[in-house]
Amino acid sequence: GSFFTDMESIGIALPVPVGHHILAKPVATESKYGSLHIPQSRKGDEDEASMVAEVVSLGPDCYLDIERFPSGPRCKQGDIILMKSMAGVRFMHGAGPEKVEYRIINDDTPLAIVGNPSMVGRAY
Repeated sequence: GSFFTDMESIGIALPVPVGHHILAKPVATESKYGSLHIPQSRKGDEDEASMVAEVVSLGPDCYLDIERFPSGPRCKQGDIILMKSMAGVRFMHGAGPEKVEYRIINDDTPLAIVGNPSMVGRAY
């Protein structure tokens, strides 16, 4: 199953977004860029500023405002999205080594759908 199904199967319920909020899980960065290895301290900085995330769930009011979203929803559950670095409210969920970072973002935060997250990184 997926990571989220596995988490649910061991009894770790994820927070449920309310209103127009989205629960997203940042996609971890690679520890290698081409032939260069990224130091662990730098990789932590990259993960913290991640711009790519998987949509876990959407609040009940996401994309209901037709004036703000005339083309319809920007994303759906399971999509990999591009968002501004450091977007949303960051928090850790789980216990011990199974702690995972999540973000609560607004429904207008997704900027694009990403086909291959390993091909997307921040520009410096």
